[in-house]
Amino acid sequence: MTKQAAKSKNYPLKVKQIADSFQSKLHALREAFVKSRGNYNSGLAFQHKYSDLIDKTIHGLAAFSFDGVKAGSAPVIVALGGYGRKELAPFSDIDIVFVQEQPFSAQTKKIIESLNSHFWNAGLKISASARSLKDCEKAMAEDISFLTGLLEKRLVWGPKVTYQKLEKAFQKHIKETPAAYFVSAKLDERDSRHHKMGDSRYQLEPNIKESKGALRDIHTLLWISNFLYGVRKPEDMVKKDVLTKTEASSLKKAQQFFWTVRCHMHFLAGRENDRLSFDSQPLIAELMGYKDAEPNLRAEKFMKDYFLLAREVGHLTRILCAKIEAQSLKAQKLVLVDAVEGFPVKGNRLTVANANVFKKHPVEIIRIFRVSQTSGIDIHPDALRHIHHALDGLKTHKAETYPLFFEILLDHTRAEQTLRRMNEADVLGALIPAFKNIVAHMQYDMYHCFTADEHLIYAIGMMHKIENGELAAAARLATDLFPKIKSRRALYAAIFLHDIAKSGGVAAPGKKSGREEHARHSVAGAKVAKEVCPLFGLSPEETETVSWLVHEHLTMTMTAFKRDLNDPKTIEDFVADVQSPERLKLLTILTTADIMAVGPERWNHWKSGLLSELYHKSAEAMSDVKSPFPHLLPKNDNYEKGKTVIKVTPHAKQDYTEVTVTTADKQGLFSLLSGAMAASGASIVGAHIFTLTNGMVQDVFQIQNLKGQVYDNSAFLSKTIKAALDGKLDLAAEIHERQKTAAKKPTLFKILPRVIIDNDASISNTVIEVNGSDKPGFLYAITSALTKQGLQISAAKVTTFGSRAVDVFYVRDNFGLKILHPGKLKTIENTLRMVIEKGV
Repeated sequence: MTKQAAKSKNYPLKVKQIADSFQSKLHALREAFVKSRGNYNSGLAFQHKYSDLIDKTIHGLAAFSFDGVKAGSAPVIVALGGYGRKELAPFSDIDIVFVQEQPFSAQTKKIIESLNSHFWNAGLKISASARSLKDCEKAMAEDISFLTGLLEKRLVWGPKVTYQKLEKAFQKHIKETPAAYFVSAKLDERDSRHHKMGDSRYQLEPNIKESKGALRDIHTLLWISNFLYGVRKPEDMVKKDVLTKTEASSLKKAQQFFWTVRCHMHFLAGRENDRLSFDSQPLIAELMGYKDAEPNLRAEKFMKDYFLLAREVGHLTRILCAKIEAQSLKAQKLVLVDAVEGFPVKGNRLTVANANVFKKHPVEIIRIFRVSQTSGIDIHPDALRHIHHALDGLKTHKAETYPLFFEILLDHTRAEQTLRRMNEADVLGALIPAFKNIVAHMQYDMYHCFTADEHLIYAIGMMHKIENGELAAAARLATDLFPKIKSRRALYAAIFLHDIAKSGGVAAPGKKSGREEHARHSVAGAKVAKEVCPLFGLSPEETETVSWLVHEHLTMTMTAFKRDLNDPKTIEDFVADVQSPERLKLLTILTTADIMAVGPERWNHWKSGLLSELYHKSAEAMSDVKSPFPHLLPKNDNYEKGKTVIKVTPHAKQDYTEVTVTTADKQGLFSLLSGAMAASGASIVGAHIFTLTNGMVQDVFQIQNLKGQVYDNSAFLSKTIKAALDGKLDLAAEIHERQKTAAKKPTLFKILPRVIIDNDASISNTVIEVNGSDKPGFLYAITSALTKQGLQISAAKVTTFGSRAVDVFYVRDNFGLKILHPGKLKTIENTLRMVIEKGV
């Protein structure tokens, strides 16, 4: 839809007039659309007007190009797909096909080529093909995409007689094509697309067109309905008894909302862009009429509405699939019984004998899901409709419903799938009020990939996979520990409830820190656990264990990733919190499942190794038995004084490379080496510093490449380190070059600089935690500032969460002592804040 400059001297005046008129009217349409912010229907209204404008433009350009051609001899121009149904996003392709009864002559091909050039110069993003009627008939049989496009065809320009012949051929093909073929092809296409896009409706950066529950799913519903019943609009599906009026209204609402969002996204980007990224969400939310001044709160409310509508599209898809199965148009497993555990089977799905069953006996709502779980038979849409009208009954029948629900949670068979279906039917929120608060709740931390409710359900699935041994390769320790625990029921309750209180909204800058928010939802979640677990049927002892696990569910993560595991005080403090070997096992398994359920690629060998190290050192401390695992980084005094030795050891299975640099000690050495790592394109994930007895030091780094994988350019790294140590390398300049070429991370969330100084976390060191925006050279800048303050760095823990860097340093003064003077501590804090605010 970009305006093209007509540079050709032969550019016809008539074509230029048509092009100028199109651009002028398009600008007016865009301005009117932008001014209509807050109107959910403005997207469809824009698209219809935009399509009409394209019709007129194509009509004018085609009439000009084919002027002089014998009447009836010109091809017909047919709109397909989104353009055919007049649903065209601003920068989407405009799909058309030139159709002629006979093969195209050389003259006609030349005219079409010239016309396509006119389209381009006018600013029309045309995607065109030219086919004879015979070619069209062949393509209908061989190309499902072309056949689908023809479902929404429309005459734009040309002789009606040719279009009528195309329509006749199309209708003949539809009648001769088995409905099951088309339905299966479109559903297979949908499943493949879902898999490619992550197979979840609740991803935090969805694709408004392709993601599960988004526009393409609506199109699939309408295509199948069109093919089977000849209807094109949601309201027409009511007449064919496919949807109720309420359901059709919901589908229409989702269609209007998604299209308006998509139009705003295209205009905002100035190009075709369908990914609803973190940085665009507050802007789109404002354009959609969400009025909160705080950008993240505005985006949170907007995205909650998006997820609820995407969920509704999923529900409507299930209804259509049930209708299809009832007509035997989709392959299915045949159920050969009339009823299962008291629930009648209708169309291969569980249902109820009458509409009032669930209102009279609310426990039957949970029981039908339990029977569906154990039998593998889905629930009929009619039953789901009846459930929707009976949800209030769950509030007063907890003694019956909660224990049955807990059976679903504990069962290895389809627990995750059943919980997800219960959530999509609003059953979980009706059963457990606290869960309702996290439904479709965005987690604006750039770490989680799913909404809070989806994360909990996904975590249950991960827990079952760990117990079943399905994740042994990735989570060896958790898999080995599972058979040894005595509190299986408590563990499953805890993983289901660990983020149950994560619904307090997004903290505005300066109001709540990430640490305070973690503490808040952990404390509130522990309280919910104490209320809910007795209703599940858990004993007081089990309830106390669940409450403790929910309260401490982040403790192991924070300790393993942010503290020096070689400092005895770290292990001592952690063991004091955990207290028992059973709790240690439970917390290790829960932490593993939690991280793995955050999203793809959040779990890796490096994190697994840190958790394993913390577990074994804590278990050793509890049992007072020497660990079979030697210290990861032993001291070694057998080095020639003054000689630099660099050893680079890749650990591919653990996703990191260990770099040991032994050299003469000097002020700022750790900072210098950190800079050399950054200049080499390495990301430091851990570091330890050892002072040897002969005046030498041994700095040991664990590094990865910028993709979080093992760093494999050892020769270049060694060369860079030597150059830096010899003073032959301008580290600041090298890092600056790295920053220019490094992939930028999303920057929606303004990461406020935070410096936390703790003199209680270690016996011999002052612990400084630094939070800032991660980028190449961040660690170098911070360590340089620490060096200038006269501090010696004993150890460092380096972690990133999305674009947030969380670096922890164990430091001493020049005398090897903790920093205790309040004035000096304040100077250090202010200096580090200035470095972070300035940027690297």
